[in-house]
Amino acid sequence: MPLNKDFLRLAIPNVLSNLAVPALSLTDTALMGHMPDPVMLGAVAISGQIFTCLYWSFGFLRMGTTGLTAQAHGRGEGEELVFLRALVSALALSFLILILQYPLAQFAFHLLDLDFELAKYAKTYFDIRIFAAPATLTLYVFHGWFLGKQNSWYPLVLTYLGNLINIAISIYLVRYKNMDVAGVAWGTLIAQYLTLILSLVLAKKYFKAWPKINWSEVFRWNEMKAFLSLNRDLFIRTGFLLAVVSSFTFISERFGTVTLGANAILLSLAACLAYVVDGYAFATESLCGKFYGKKDFSGLKSLYKLSFNWGLGSGLVFLLVLFLFGKVILSVFTSQESVLDEAIKYMPWLMLACLLNPVAFIIDGIFIGLAKAKEMRKIMIRCSLFIYLPCLFIFWTWNNHGLWLSMSLFMLMRSAYMAYELKQVRVD
Repeated sequence: MPLNKDFLRLAIPNVLSNLAVPALSLTDTALMGHMPDPVMLGAVAISGQIFTCLYWSFGFLRMGTTGLTAQAHGRGEGEELVFLRALVSALALSFLILILQYPLAQFAFHLLDLDFELAKYAKTYFDIRIFAAPATLTLYVFHGWFLGKQNSWYPLVLTYLGNLINIAISIYLVRYKNMDVAGVAWGTLIAQYLTLILSLVLAKKYFKAWPKINWSEVFRWNEMKAFLSLNRDLFIRTGFLLAVVSSFTFISERFGTVTLGANAILLSLAACLAYVVDGYAFATESLCGKFYGKKDFSGLKSLYKLSFNWGLGSGLVFLLVLFLFGKVILSVFTSQESVLDEAIKYMPWLMLACLLNPVAFIIDGIFIGLAKAKEMRKIMIRCSLFIYLPCLFIFWTWNNHGLWLSMSLFMLMRSAYMAYELKQVRVD
């Protein structure tokens, strides 16, 4: 019972934080959706997706920091060294992004092949928001470090206040200063730096408890090499996952606008499940790292069972809700009968995802807490190259059913492979 209480103490704020993620993009969409030129809406959506892909690639800064901080917290030493190594990495990477911003923009917009008007507005958004990179990546470090220290309330505060600040500034600049696309971009940039300042204020009490920093220890090669190796593996793993998810949307477009719209709605619902289960996975990361650092192996095994129960339980609840109210929920997203009928046709695949996806998400959390990024990398590469890609070719003639089957088999084998690898990890 105490473990369940600790788990929920961490999980509930994480779930609430994750559920706040879509609020910002919905606000940006609403603001641009009321502009006289519909191109502005598309420009913000496209540039926003570019930044989503870019920053998602650096998600290892949060994941790696959480796992290593939690282990250091369990040992009772070295938390400040983990934070400083992560901070140095985040600043170095963000300045690299700023230096390479021109070739990054050229590559992204060439790949998208946008028309002149759309590209002009999208580039305006990109050129402003890119300067938020140092704040964005540093915030990843703060979020990971707070979670590793078993504090999920600070990330919740940062997420909600950051979003509220962003929304307020964006509305002010767009509605009252007539800054259209630039106003939304400036709103995000300013909010990121204000949220970073808030992070420093919240972390101040932890900084005061630090021992005197020995910078030679921070940059000690063996520890720095291990830290960089962990983040390298997480970066590669995330890159392959991003490629799989992005390809799903890209391939959907080939089946027509109706199917593309239906898949977009179903993926949005799948994302809602992911936000909830990831909240449990984040709690698992924190507690798993702490138990592993303390060498509390019985607590670790109890955590495995508890986290799977919560993850799969959430999946079953989502499955039941979709089964009972699926059509009603879909009708909230679209009033177009053709898209609604198409989404209903493929709804069973989303129901199957409710059972398959939570397993992989929870084991991700366990591996991050144990700092087993090498295993995560190997599994993701093999499942992407030897399950997902071959299935796309084998089931191509099944059109959208073939696409959903390929993704389902990818998640099934990923979950099974990760469960097998987890059994091979010795924790006693």
